[in-house]
Amino acid sequence: MGRRQESKFAGPRSKGRNQATRQPRDRFLIVAGGMTEGEYFEYIRQSLSNTPLKLDVESKGRNPAALLRRAIDLRDEDRLEARRNNDRQNVYKKVWVVTDTDDFAGELMNIAPEASSAGIDLIISNPCFELFMVLHDYAHGRYCETSQIQTVAKSKGMLTGSNNKSIVLDKIQGNFERAEVFSQQLRQRHEQDCRSFPDDNPSTSVDTVIRTLIESARRSIPGFEHTL
Repeated sequence: MGRRQESKFAGPRSKGRNQATRQPRDRFLIVAGGMTEGEYFEYIRQSLSNTPLKLDVESKGRNPAALLRRAIDLRDEDRLEARRNNDRQNVYKKVWVVTDTDDFAGELMNIAPEASSAGIDLIISNPCFELFMVLHDYAHGRYCETSQIQTVAKSKGMLTGSNNKSIVLDKIQGNFERAEVFSQQLRQRHEQDCRSFPDDNPSTSVDTVIRTLIESARRSIPGFEHTL
């Protein structure tokens, strides 16, 4: 996303480990690298707030290596708190680091082994998160620079604000499954063409995070239908 900005969604919410009131639930953590991502995942959190799953979101302007370190720290703190409360099963089921490629391709390749070893998934958009926004509207399949896809997102009315970092939710709500299909098609095309990161522009795996959350909700609430 170019220059990183700190989001107002700047930290995980309370874990709610009160032994008297806690009910079994899937808990997830997202550590993301920008304001737009923070707004999007807050929208997801609120949209799924009537389900038993618990989603914590931290979004700050950091490079991928710093995001990974932060995710590991938060995950380890969460495990320590669980042990202290004799509640070892109430830990994050999944931890994701959501980041753009931008100018970080080399850094992302360097931290990939550490992320894998730590059990943390790197969710990468190439070139940037705004690609996933655009896929809610149409199947963008051409190579693009960050500034180009941000311009497309702005032209579609998906972004607003002084720096075009705030999401216009009306432009994406109800279109997740379209974005999911288009994201899958991009990954399949790169796989067929034997292209892997960082040569997989355009591509994104943000949809896999949302699908995991939806399926978690459906396991808890049979017949659950999302509005994403």
